[in-house]
Amino acid sequence: GDVYKRQDSEWCGWYNQDISFIIDLQKEETIHKVTIGCITNYGMAVHIPKYIRLALSNDGTIFTTVREKTFTTDEIFREGIRTEDKIFDNINATGKYLKVELGNPGICPKDHVRPGQNTWVYICLLYTSPSPRDRQKSRMPSSACKKKKKK
Repeated sequence: GDVYKRQDSEWCGWYNQDISFIIDLQKEETIHKVTIGCITNYGMAVHIPKYIRLALSNDGTIFTTVREKTFTTDEIFREGIRTEDKIFDNINATGKYLKVELGNPGICPKDHVRPGQNTWVYICLLYTSPSPRDRQKSRMPSSACKKKKKK
């Protein structure tokens, strides 16, 4: 399908909020690499996250940050329509749970085509190496895209 369509089930989008989800790797694994695909669609106020943080845990409660990338305002609000992979190499850390945190880019700047408006973050397949699925590429769980039910 068209990678820019919001309804494409391979992409998850969040509007005006920071994002956090946990992937259960099923067993303790040494993670070497994580790749997160991001979309930029400048005219629709879809931009890369302000930051991406990866953390690992053995118990699913206490997480240790193993990698973090932050992006400048110029990088975040660069014009165009594109996909780009954010790659975290040489992690070489062990855990049973991988936590992914993404910072919302914030308000579109004054010189943006949508000045003062809130932004979206869209990410696609998340790959880990090794994979929790018998060494095949793993997808971000669809549960990460579903809205939490209010109690």
